[in-house]
Amino acid sequence: MEYNNQQKWILGCIKNYNEQVPPQDRIGNPFVKNIIYMNGNNSHDFNFADANIQIQDKNLFSTDELPSIHLLNKILRNRIEMKNHDKSCKTKNLYIEYEQDCNGNAIFKPSGIKVSQSEYYFFNIGDIGLFLNTEFLKWMYNNKEELGLLHADNKKTGKDNITNAFLVKWKDIVDLQNKYKNFEKEQSIKRVREKLYKK
Repeated sequence: MEYNNQQKWILGCIKNYNEQVPPQDRIGNPFVKNIIYMNGNNSHDFNFADANIQIQDKNLFSTDELPSIHLLNKILRNRIEMKNHDKSCKTKNLYIEYEQDCNGNAIFKPSGIKVSQSEYYFFNIGDIGLFLNTEFLKWMYNNKEELGLLHADNKKTGKDNITNAFLVKWKDIVDLQNKYKNFEKEQSIKRVREKLYKK
């Protein structure tokens, strides 16, 4: 019995299902169950929570894997802002924008890290992917002078707006993260003391 193309495709889907192979479309691409759309709120981000994904942590080889699983699950529940930092392959810096001049009239308005509603920033640096907590980046912005972070010159390339930013060297990120964690601990202790004094 001869089958037409549509019948062959249907039979292929049934065969794949029985063999527990993800079904494919008519040109052989796997079906995508969940699609996440970029820039839904007119910003450079997407919400991972829309995919409804969670990594199960009951079949681990070691408890040493738990922190990684918990962090990934945290990322998968939150909004992510995307930043292309291919130039960082040469400069060894992350460029963290906080103001921009949209009209070229030297009137800068808050942008980037100052207005971001995302919980995480994702930087792609060539083939390297880096997630950083937005609160961590905002802390760096608020303390950039004290931390010795360099101001980035205004730039305008192609259709990009003129922006103000600060630079973070790759090699300094871990040290900065440790300082931020100490800051968080101090703030937590301060809040506890304030509650005790109020009582």
